[in-house]
Amino acid sequence: MRHCLWFLPFLVACTSTPEIEEATPRVIEALRLREAKDLDGAIREARAAIEEDPEAIRPRWLLSCFLEEKGDLEGAFRAVQEIVAVHPTFLAGANRMGEILVLTGRREDAARCFRACLDGDPRWVPALVNLGAMAVEDGRAEEALDLLGRAVRIAPDHGPARLQLANAWSLSGRPEEARREVEAAIACPDLPPHLAEQARLFLADRRPTSDPGR
Repeated sequence: MRHCLWFLPFLVACTSTPEIEEATPRVIEALRLREAKDLDGAIREARAAIEEDPEAIRPRWLLSCFLEEKGDLEGAFRAVQEIVAVHPTFLAGANRMGEILVLTGRREDAARCFRACLDGDPRWVPALVNLGAMAVEDGRAEEALDLLGRAVRIAPDHGPARLQLANAWSLSGRPEEARREVEAAIACPDLPPHLAEQARLFLADRRPTSDPGR
């Protein structure tokens, strides 16, 4: 049993869309174009949907995801920043801003975004998981165990939170606790298939041969 589990990605839900408004025809078309791998067309439809309803969350959220996929992190950040400007209590927006800032290397700014989410709701699991993941990467085992332990107590079926908690246990030199968290994560209904496969490889004591975040 290895004492170090692979580090998992921060972007727990970057491709999901918040269930805020019903999907409009343009939003549906943007998603269809993305599925058809026409990313430029999807971006155009998302922008058109924003023009139709400048205060809607879903079109800007999709635009942010599409721009990130295209490699335009600044544009992705601006799109979600505009959501927060109109909807300052929308915690997922501030959380996503933090996730994009992590990708651009602005870790302190990212942490401030995640903490702002917890100021709005101390039990908000995505921000706890992201702060916990940062603590793991920085080698702050005690802080990671605290944050991720809180996340798992609040949401026992949150698979990514359990996998990050396994990271924290591994960092603390406690591989059996890490293994138990991986086993619990596999049983969680929300664990994405690619992460479940990486978890099974870990339990089989095999190192992944590709990037576990993709």
